[in-house]
Amino acid sequence: MRFLDRHSRISLRRLGGWGFRSRIGQVPAASRSFVVTMSDRFFLNNLADYSEKEEANVQEILESGKEIPRTAEGYSVNLAAPFRHPHLASPEKLLKSALALKDEIVQVTWGPLLDRSFLRVQGPIVDAILAAGRAGASQSSCPLMYQWHGTRYWGAAHGLAGIMYVLMHFPLSARDAADVKETLLYMIANRFQSGNYPSSDGNQRDKLIHWCHGAPGICLTLCKAAKVFPEPVFREAAVAAGELIWKKGLLRRVGLCHGVSGNTYPFLALYRLTGDRKHLFRARSFATFLCNQGRELIDSGDMHGGDHPYSLFEGLAGTAFLWLDLQRPEEARFPGYEL
Repeated sequence: MRFLDRHSRISLRRLGGWGFRSRIGQVPAASRSFVVTMSDRFFLNNLADYSEKEEANVQEILESGKEIPRTAEGYSVNLAAPFRHPHLASPEKLLKSALALKDEIVQVTWGPLLDRSFLRVQGPIVDAILAAGRAGASQSSCPLMYQWHGTRYWGAAHGLAGIMYVLMHFPLSARDAADVKETLLYMIANRFQSGNYPSSDGNQRDKLIHWCHGAPGICLTLCKAAKVFPEPVFREAAVAAGELIWKKGLLRRVGLCHGVSGNTYPFLALYRLTGDRKHLFRARSFATFLCNQGRELIDSGDMHGGDHPYSLFEGLAGTAFLWLDLQRPEEARFPGYEL
């Protein structure tokens, strides 16, 4: 995504087909604030080429609550839109997309405007996520709990692990940090004897070892927790999850979401966390298995190529992403999850 030309300022023509729109959202139990939403094609489309004077005008409009007119490049900011988007089902996803987006475009001419606005978005949305988690945990011994389609999921894709991962990237009050930490400790305390984690609260089925459900996705969150909180339990739990993945994580699917590619990234996270090259060896072993045997096993029907065989999260695009990341394991990040 390093699309910026240092000699020229950004324009819609340089960005092609990316999709981006900025909005003010109405967040439950929180004040209105500048937020960034994603379209289905991920981050960027209509970015205007603002001068300093234009930037000041946009800042004034942001503070007044009016709508910014569409420019020749197509940029629009609708400050009255509700906090709804078909591809952003939850505040934590919006917050995560805002984090990634801010890091990418803060260098452009109007980057300081986004930077200042970003400071205003984090408080209300973080507060809303925490408030929802406390309300959802009213009948649980866990400090924070959330439901998706009526189920209290734990995994990275739909549940606690993913939400805690996002929250740990923001400044938190002592109470908020304690609730995040205690939620992770609750998960560790209630994992299976095998070292795996339930897919949802109270689920006793110890079967799924995926990024979306189970130890692999939670391992990535625990690696982040080990850097945020001083207690050694998070590092130890992350390493223990890695041991389970090494023993049982060579799945019969190739993808990131619930396949071998996704189960390789925890080893890379553990390598960055601990410096132990054992984890790098394991990552390379899983990736080599895919390289040497993946196609043959898919063709023979012994391995599932994914319902969308060339997609990022289910298919070979995710595997290709993994192989590229292994060229620089110190910089490897699970696509769309690790920041």
